[in-house]
Amino acid sequence: MSGPKTSRYTLTAEQRRILRVQIERERKANEEKSRLKKIINEIKQIKNDLQKHLPGIEELNRRTGKGNEFIQQTRVILEAIDNEIVKSSQISKDIELEELKLEREHFEKVLKDVKNKLNDLSKQAIDLNSALVEDINEGIDKGFTTSFSDVFYSATTSSPKLDKFEIEKVLNDLRTITVLPKDYKIEIDRAQEKLLQIEDSDFLKNFKALTIKPLVSKCEKFIHDYQSFGDRFEDLNFKYQSLCEIADLPIKTFTFSVENIKFLEVEIEKLEEMILREKEEEYISDALDEVMTEMGYDLIGNREVTKRSGKRFRDELYKFTDGTAVNIRYESDGKITMEVGGLDTTDRLPTASEMDKLCYEMNNFCNEFVQIEKRLKEKGIVYKDRISILPPNSEYAQIINIQDYKMIAETETFNIKKVKQQTKRQIKMIKE
Repeated sequence: MSGPKTSRYTLTAEQRRILRVQIERERKANEEKSRLKKIINEIKQIKNDLQKHLPGIEELNRRTGKGNEFIQQTRVILEAIDNEIVKSSQISKDIELEELKLEREHFEKVLKDVKNKLNDLSKQAIDLNSALVEDINEGIDKGFTTSFSDVFYSATTSSPKLDKFEIEKVLNDLRTITVLPKDYKIEIDRAQEKLLQIEDSDFLKNFKALTIKPLVSKCEKFIHDYQSFGDRFEDLNFKYQSLCEIADLPIKTFTFSVENIKFLEVEIEKLEEMILREKEEEYISDALDEVMTEMGYDLIGNREVTKRSGKRFRDELYKFTDGTAVNIRYESDGKITMEVGGLDTTDRLPTASEMDKLCYEMNNFCNEFVQIEKRLKEKGIVYKDRISILPPNSEYAQIINIQDYKMIAETETFNIKKVKQQTKRQIKMIKE
């Protein structure tokens, strides 16, 4: 039975369960790291926003003496933020999942605390300096509770006319909503720039109707959708990013939308299937390497080949006897082939004597193959498909050119003289 042997292997149900647990743990660890990174970035952004507005209040303090308490409180917060940023930089890259969760929870509390303090400071800032943006970092919470529809009027209502100041206030409020996509904020910025140029009341009225009102409606719809589905999107997005890291694939950037939620769900399912398949193949390959090492076969060379057709395979050479080796080929479709061959430094066919010798070694490998599969089973690996199990035959005798391999250990080539001396005795043993 010991010509080339080609099979597909799979994991037992228990081993696949263990592998799934390992993958899920790795995914959760990556996800925690991504969440932590986002929180830290939010804290850093708060620091930047606070520093940006502090000079205006300091100038006001120099001129009027007002704002001293605000300045002192702000500096205390900035110092606290700096300390937390330093702590975040000291988190080990090899930190365990459980510790990661604790770190993430800690910085979530820090972020919440900083936001609350900034909300208080923002109320003070409104009174101290009109140039200081209202609710510096109220963010999404403010966005969810703000309704802009009441500032508009129609022919059937008695609402006051929306003047330039009111429009500016609405746009500023929209600008503080952090979850709005970049293209939305660009549109808001353009509207603010245009507003500054308007002096005519009729033009302002048309600008309100044709630009501001549609823009506000668009933003309110986005906020409503985010309030309903934002958490789901964030969870899926983090999961997607984590899986891409495991699969070593480039991470695509997604902005929130109901459509992207559905797209992420499909992508995640594909990634999970692909990762499980790749991890299974990786586990089988590593286990087979362990088995060969345990049985005394040293890895002496390897290679990776991609043919013009696109077909890929990987070969590993294990020393079998002096001048011979077991070549294990891993193909991209999951097939694994094991076969014995003589070693040389050139491409050639074996001689008749060498064929006899190689047939003898093929026969010896028969029992070894049974032992290999027995040990693989102990590691949770069983054959899935028997593609071919061929008997020892001269037609399968081959000479392997080690020049085609990356050799990692010195090895003897197939010695023709020794072959001739041993052939008669070995052939006799086979017949017996």
